[in-house]
Amino acid sequence: HLLTLINEVLDLSRIEAGRIPLELQPVALSGIVGECLAVVKPLADQRGVFLRDETGRAPGLTAVADPGRLKQVLLNLLSNAIKYNKPDGLVLIRGASEEGMVLLSVTDSGVGIPGDKQNLVFEPFQRLAAEHTGVEGTGIGLAIAKRLVGMMSGTIEMKSTPGLGSCFTVRLPAAEGSVEGEAPQASRAEASVPEGGGSVLYIEDEPSNLTLVRHVLGRRPGVTLLAAGRGSE
Repeated sequence: HLLTLINEVLDLSRIEAGRIPLELQPVALSGIVGECLAVVKPLADQRGVFLRDETGRAPGLTAVADPGRLKQVLLNLLSNAIKYNKPDGLVLIRGASEEGMVLLSVTDSGVGIPGDKQNLVFEPFQRLAAEHTGVEGTGIGLAIAKRLVGMMSGTIEMKSTPGLGSCFTVRLPAAEGSVEGEAPQASRAEASVPEGGGSVLYIEDEPSNLTLVRHVLGRRPGVTLLAAGRGSE
């Protein structure tokens, strides 16, 4: 518990100092959700909480995000939804798209958050009296989650009803095309690739941009990517 507290304090200080590097790229939500659910399932089983993944109802959702930091945000939301739930409770994960944004929501059937404390949810070191419940926590996780989502050009919001539960929704920019599921309709660039293939020379000194372009061109058969950090190369 103390190690977690130290790590989160350091994380928060790095974020506020602008020292958290991000590698933004297209991220398939179904893959991220699957990995995170596998991590928190033992905790859910221990506490008798049922996990239901409904992101499959909106297949192919792809956000522009840093995969590692998005996992960090989702793991925080899922672990909170489990820890502050009721026995035989439910945690529901849903995905949707809306006006160029991808939405990922985590809803629980727990105790909810009192109305007079909801404005403190994303403030550091605010546990909203949970320190008296015996549930471990640092009160920093949601503050970090909000800042990380903001750094990825997204937003996070909460709706809660005391006695019925809470819902946290993350909104992130949608990536063009689809990482999985049905292939999108061929674009002009894809249609114009000659049968014998072709090469693209990309000059870029920002690693995250190079990662994104490499991923996009990797879905175009016959295209070879050549990368250079400077024009002189």
